[in-house]
Amino acid sequence: MITAQVSFKVRDFDTWFKGSSEKSSDCDSTICTNCRVFTETDDRTQITFQADWESPEALNTFLNSEEHRDAMVRNGVIGEPEVKLLYEVQYSKV
Repeated sequence: MITAQVSFKVRDFDTWFKGSSEKSSDCDSTICTNCRVFTETDDRTQITFQADWESPEALNTFLNSEEHRDAMVRNGVIGEPEVKLLYEVQYSKV
């Protein structure tokens, strides 16, 4: 399991949010889980999305799919997203 953090800029938050909400069922399926969406405190057009994925390959398949690419354009994403793969570090208190 990995967590992906995907950051991108949108032309208009409300347009992006409406379009992404229509596809939110994808995030509740086997594609990804534990989805979280953030905006910067001073710029609602700067979006950061975090979700858990089964593998880096599953994430890459989704990000490179024609359906996803078309949705990004349709919903006003500007440029290419920045993608970071994160592994959760577990530690115990002594």
